[in-house]
Amino acid sequence: MTVEFLAQAWQAKLATLLSSSARSLFIATPYIKHEAARWLLDALGGRARKRTIRTTLMTDISPDSVLGASLDISALLLFVETLERLTVFDVRRLHAKVYVADERQAIVTSGNLTTSAFARNYEYGVWIADPAMVRTVSSDMERYSQTGREIATGELARLDEVSRDFRQKYQRSSRQLQAGIRAELIEEWDQIVGPIGVPKGQYEAGSARFKGPIVEILSTRGALSTADLCDAIQSTWPYLCDDAILRVAKDGTRKRQWRHDIHTAQETLQRTSVIKRDKKGIWHIQSGGQR
Repeated sequence: MTVEFLAQAWQAKLATLLSSSARSLFIATPYIKHEAARWLLDALGGRARKRTIRTTLMTDISPDSVLGASLDISALLLFVETLERLTVFDVRRLHAKVYVADERQAIVTSGNLTTSAFARNYEYGVWIADPAMVRTVSSDMERYSQTGREIATGELARLDEVSRDFRQKYQRSSRQLQAGIRAELIEEWDQIVGPIGVPKGQYEAGSARFKGPIVEILSTRGALSTADLCDAIQSTWPYLCDDAILRVAKDGTRKRQWRHDIHTAQETLQRTSVIKRDKKGIWHIQSGGQR
């Protein structure tokens, strides 16, 4: 049997997949908790395998995941400390939960890497052992990882340090105060990831995540048309510009959502006198404008 349906008791099948992996392991899940990560590493086997197995971990490392307690960055650091051949990718808006061993078997499921997914939630998925199907899954996941960015160990350590304090403060606060705490964490986050080329404000929602890139591009490259600005942002930060996500306009035409978000961000920045569009449709930084 090359395909098996998995209901609640899918953890046992995942343990079998992990213990049978010999060369490579791929994990894609947006939610990762420390206890479940420790279980996975135990299920993987002894030290020799942890030194040699090539592991790719793909998740969504964002302030909202940390504040919502759905992602423990300490769990990612546990992977880093335990697995010698590990690569971690941050992929925004990741929702897939996929586990692949040696490109020979895969689990595609609704279950995250959490104890709730293992023991309490009503999850569902499939185990696949057909080589051609597993190669397709692996190829799709590889394409997803290329839309994100690779994370360095030092960056994870700093994000873990600031996120623990902010999460405790956030959980103890009233709903009215939580928005301000979230804004503080995003500002701290920006300071950590900024030196490695991540644009300020990337972790804002919707069109707001493009305000930083717009200001940076116009500040460094000079005045540009909207088309040239979009091209510059896509070439500099491709993981922000997913061509697969479309928006249906009122006239029924389909347009790329990220381009629409850039247009919205431009209008917002113009209303706040940060940038200005001239009569020829060229965008400029306003003198003294603040984002």
